[in-house]
Amino acid sequence: TAPPNLSSIEVMVIEALPVGATTASQVSFTQAGSTYGRNVQLKLQESISVEDFGAVGDGITDDWAAITAALVNAGSTKWVRLKQGATHMISQTLVFDQSPGTGPKLDGNNATIKAKIAMGDMLRIPSPTSIGANIKDLTIDGNNLATTCLYAVLVTEQNSLFQNVQCKKAVQDGMR
Repeated sequence: TAPPNLSSIEVMVIEALPVGATTASQVSFTQAGSTYGRNVQLKLQESISVEDFGAVGDGITDDWAAITAALVNAGSTKWVRLKQGATHMISQTLVFDQSPGTGPKLDGNNATIKAKIAMGDMLRIPSPTSIGANIKDLTIDGNNLATTCLYAVLVTEQNSLFQNVQCKKAVQDGMR
C-alpha cells in the first residue's frame, strides 16, 4: 500500500563497495547532538580499550598482559578504558610508567581490577615526575591477596585526578 497523502518519506541510498575499498579515514562521523563532523579513524583513536588487546573481564581470565599493553600503547595523551562493569583479574602489578611531565589516564568505566594471586602493589605510579595522573570510576579489589591497592609517587598533585576510585580488601594499605 502507498503511504498516506502528504506524509514524509525517508529515502536511504546505500552504495555497496568491495571489501577493503574504504578505510576508517574515509568514513565520516558526527556525534549525536553535534554539528561537528570528522572521520571514524579519528574518533576511534580518542581512547584505547583493553579489549583491543585481548582483555576479557570475566573475573577468571588474567587480563594483566592486555591491560599493560593498552597502557604502553596509549602513551600520555589517550585514555585507557576498561570493559564497562567487568572484573579484570591481574596476577602482577600494573605499572604506569609514563614519560616525565605526563601521567597515566585510566577510565575504569565502573569496572573492577582484582588480584588473582598474592602481590605487593596492584597499581603503581612510580615516577616522581608523573604530573597529571588521572584514574576514575574504578574499584581496586585486593581480594585479601594484595598488600596495597594503589601506590603513587607524585611530585605534585597538580592536574592529578582520582575520581570515584575505591579500594577494598587490601592486606595493609588501601592507597599510599
